[in-house]
Amino acid sequence: MNKSVTKQSNNNKWSLMSALVSAVVLFVTLLLVMLIITVLREPNWIETGELIYKKIVFFILTIGLFGTAFLLIEKKLACRINIKKIFPVLYVISAVFLIAYGIFLGLLIYPSLCGVRTDAESLLNGARYFAGLTDEIDWTYFARWRNNLPAAVLIGFIYRMGSLLGIANLDFLLVVLNIIHVIVAGIAIFILLKKSTVYVSVGLLGALTFYASPIVWGYTQARYTDAFSIGFGVIALVFWSASLKKKEKYSKAEIISLILSGLFWAIGTEIKATVAISFIAVVIWVFISGNIKKYAINLLVPTACIAMASFSFNAYANSLPLKEYDDTWHIPLVYYYMGMGLEGDGSYSDDSEALHLLMSTTGYDDKIEVGRNFIWEHKSALFDKEHVKQKALVNFGTGTLNVMDFYFADNPAEKGKLFQWCSWQGESRRIYRYWVTAEWDALLILFAVGWFLMFGKHIPDFYSFTVYATGVGIMIYVMLFEANSRQLYNHWPWFVCGATLAVFSVIKRVVRGRIDEFQK
Repeated sequence: MNKSVTKQSNNNKWSLMSALVSAVVLFVTLLLVMLIITVLREPNWIETGELIYKKIVFFILTIGLFGTAFLLIEKKLACRINIKKIFPVLYVISAVFLIAYGIFLGLLIYPSLCGVRTDAESLLNGARYFAGLTDEIDWTYFARWRNNLPAAVLIGFIYRMGSLLGIANLDFLLVVLNIIHVIVAGIAIFILLKKSTVYVSVGLLGALTFYASPIVWGYTQARYTDAFSIGFGVIALVFWSASLKKKEKYSKAEIISLILSGLFWAIGTEIKATVAISFIAVVIWVFISGNIKKYAINLLVPTACIAMASFSFNAYANSLPLKEYDDTWHIPLVYYYMGMGLEGDGSYSDDSEALHLLMSTTGYDDKIEVGRNFIWEHKSALFDKEHVKQKALVNFGTGTLNVMDFYFADNPAEKGKLFQWCSWQGESRRIYRYWVTAEWDALLILFAVGWFLMFGKHIPDFYSFTVYATGVGIMIYVMLFEANSRQLYNHWPWFVCGATLAVFSVIKRVVRGRIDEFQK
């Protein structure tokens, strides 16, 4: 009897372990296939092929070794191990890893830290004004792009606190905060995937994929809204899911989680409006699942937080001198982004008729009318195959997600390795472009597979639906409005989660449901 039980336990153990190790193999195999396709697009791929190979091997080892190591101590695999004794050790190991990862990012970024230009430069100059570090500010910039004002005010507060603490390099302070933000976003990915699948190893696969992504390494240096907002949506979702009451009344912990979710969505939306897409996905799930009454309060609190934040920042903006520039400078962003999205490839690379019309029109109401007429006259472009193809290539075919926009240096030869990878001035930018494009292609393909598999269920589960609906939401956004792959970066956690859930779903179907035997 004991032998039979032991044999069954071992079979179960290896069924689950082999399935999840296969998940790692499936992901990195797809990554390599995409790498080969990407490299073959370029005529000079042989020059950098060996270097790319070495870095991709490093990526595979990072995911494979860490993923396999944690698989071996997965709760459901540790048949004879005292879990209560092991978990504290795991927490210590995790803390050490996260601290080491943060130091790694800092050491990678610091030698490459350089100046910013265009929008990022204007935003940070505004932040210095709000921090009281300078008396000069370009009000016309914030009159035109009011969407960047909240970020400038928030960074101004950070600058002021940093100055009071005697921190000399305030720009690197922002980078340090970005590093902490990335680490917390990875933890949120882990929690979300763990809750969705009940497996620690699946959460680790997603978190480590996120941490090992070169696009994350490159963008963490960026001092602009994309990097500032990357984790807000996924962090807010983790808090919101923790707020779902399990009894008739809300506990104190659930109330605190609900308020925190609202704050993260509200602040994130003010920094980058597309963060709200994840909350919209949650609202849609509540409606299609028929839980409107049950989760009414859970929806009202974040909605109220987002509305109050928007009202407060608008009221504050109207109290500033930029108000006097509204008639000539203020551009209605909806008409600007959608108008540009109906021309050429939908990006800044083409001379925008919509932008010229809006800039040359005086009076905000008149600008709205001009923008509305332009969209109506060009609406047929929405269904034009060539236009859609060009926009899709701009949004999903660049690979780098325009991280190169944020690396400018007067003496590029003096900058570190990250600069040489990520900047247009860098000597090794081809390596970075190949690597990131391969990973991006792999994530998109897996994401599409996961989206398709999700609809095999009668009602998709909360986590799967929110992850995939958020990813699809940002895709719809960039296909309707301005074509700019940079708009996809702060949704990188959602694509990582979707790809990881897709791998888990595929393996689960391959082993024909045997994984279910190990769930709680």
